[in-house]
Amino acid sequence: MLLRPRGRGMTGEGRPGRMLRRVRSTPWMGRLAARLIAGYLRLCRATGRWEIRGAEFVAHGRAARSPSLVAVWHGRLAMIATERTPRDRVLALISRAGDGALAAEVMARFGIEALRGSSQDPRKPWRERGGRAALAAALAAARRDPGLFLAVTPDGPRGPRMRCKPGIALMAARLGAPVLPFAFSARGAIELSSWDRFLLPLPFSRGVIAWGAPVPPPARTDPDSLEAHRLRIEAALIELTRAADAAIGRRTPEPG
Repeated sequence: MLLRPRGRGMTGEGRPGRMLRRVRSTPWMGRLAARLIAGYLRLCRATGRWEIRGAEFVAHGRAARSPSLVAVWHGRLAMIATERTPRDRVLALISRAGDGALAAEVMARFGIEALRGSSQDPRKPWRERGGRAALAAALAAARRDPGLFLAVTPDGPRGPRMRCKPGIALMAARLGAPVLPFAFSARGAIELSSWDRFLLPLPFSRGVIAWGAPVPPPARTDPDSLEAHRLRIEAALIELTRAADAAIGRRTPEPG
């Protein structure tokens, strides 16, 4: 089932956008919204008929004594927090934008700590978005806790959809960490009309939760090597998302 609401999506100027701005500006509403969202996602995970693919890849990451990056498209972010186990140590790189505060509150409900910062927009190189500070904090955290998972949305916070920004390749190189792709798809779901075509699962639906084979870190850190690594990560994530969608008959949005 595909539901595609009309309008400009959650961040537009319509009623959902106005409601989201009100939630962001009112702390108690933000906390309540985070609790409700986390509860809803747990309900979807508990009641859905989920096929788990690539569990061996995340199991290997859990057994390793080295950090791993987990990459997921912004539009397929909904279910990733539900896959954390109590033994997993997870940091999530989350945008400094207003929406990021709510996302950080939701992640906290699953025991996931947030690092606030975004990759620099190559179209606006003068604008610092906290990505450098977040990278430094991630490196420090990985040194303290070698078994760390660091979750990243490489096309966030504003796209283009399903296109990796350079930051994830640099982060993988600096950490010497593999990138573990993640995706999910569900037959019963609402696909928003937002830039990322955010997919929100419905309870009791059939779906796929998929982990991809790790993309090893680049051997070199020169610009050409980092760009090639960025493209490898992007291709792996697109392929994984398309495979998950194909398994339940959903059309994958075209990359932006």
